[in-house]
Amino acid sequence: MKYLLTPIFLGTALFLSSCDERRESKVERAQEKAAATADSPKGQQVKGDWNVTKGKLKQKFAQLTDDDLMYEHGKEDELYGRLQKKLGKTREEIDKLINGD
Repeated sequence: MKYLLTPIFLGTALFLSSCDERRESKVERAQEKAAATADSPKGQQVKGDWNVTKGKLKQKFAQLTDDDLMYEHGKEDELYGRLQKKLGKTREEIDKLINGD
């Protein structure tokens, strides 16, 4: 009986350890992706104190609403698109406005 349980137990242990390894690799990939996004130019463009930047943009362009200036991490392209549409400016012009260049 001892010999019959050992292969089953070993197989289960190997299966569980491979599941743990896959889960860990998924977590590591997600962490690497998040770090790469934060270090990417897009992540840096909208980085910083967004509330201050938002206030300055609202002062300069009265037609902008809170919905137009809603910022969500990872959705910078949507923010740029809303601002381009509302202000009629190019992406580069919007980038200069946001970054204060």
